[in-house]
Amino acid sequence: MHLRIVKYSDEQLVADLQAPEVQRQDKALKYLYQEYFPVAKKIIAGYQHVLSVKDLFQDAMIVVYKNVRSGKYAGKSTLKTYLMGIVKNLCKKQIQDEVQASQRLQDWANNRTEIHSEIEKVSEEEQDRRMAVVMACLDRLDEKCWTLLSGYYFEGLRMAQLSAQLGYVSAQVTKSKKYKCMKKLMEMVKEKLKSSGFKVYKKQ
Repeated sequence: MHLRIVKYSDEQLVADLQAPEVQRQDKALKYLYQEYFPVAKKIIAGYQHVLSVKDLFQDAMIVVYKNVRSGKYAGKSTLKTYLMGIVKNLCKKQIQDEVQASQRLQDWANNRTEIHSEIEKVSEEEQDRRMAVVMACLDRLDEKCWTLLSGYYFEGLRMAQLSAQLGYVSAQVTKSKKYKCMKKLMEMVKEKLKSSGFKVYKKQ
């Protein structure tokens, strides 16, 4: 037997989210999740490179929760519209972040260095040294991360192939793992370049 979900108005939701009682806040958040996650799931499905549907929706709910409590949410739109707008923005940001990270790794993989100024150049010897740092950091990753990144960027393997090779249940899980491995590699490379005395150029 399914329990019927009590309907909340936006006014009731805002009041409960702003209430000092944790129990009222929890009930309101649970309602938001049950009522709007199916809608958000369909929206997120339209963004192919989004990693985890549940994680992204929970991040969106945290933003709504904070904005309601701080008064930033002014009630000019319904909570549903407001929440879905945040979901879309987080989807776009996540895709943007992955594209930028992927491009940086591809630039390094192709032995290119981003230059801070059009005038300032680095020698071929320095480019070789930078590439050696990248490859050394890649070798320090765990075996699955190494196989995933080298397979995707250097061998051109598809997500389905990598999923089967690494034993992941789906391409979506593989994408999520690739994103985390990429982030870890970029942090290692940046730290190693700095500690080795290289200039870390910023994109303009």
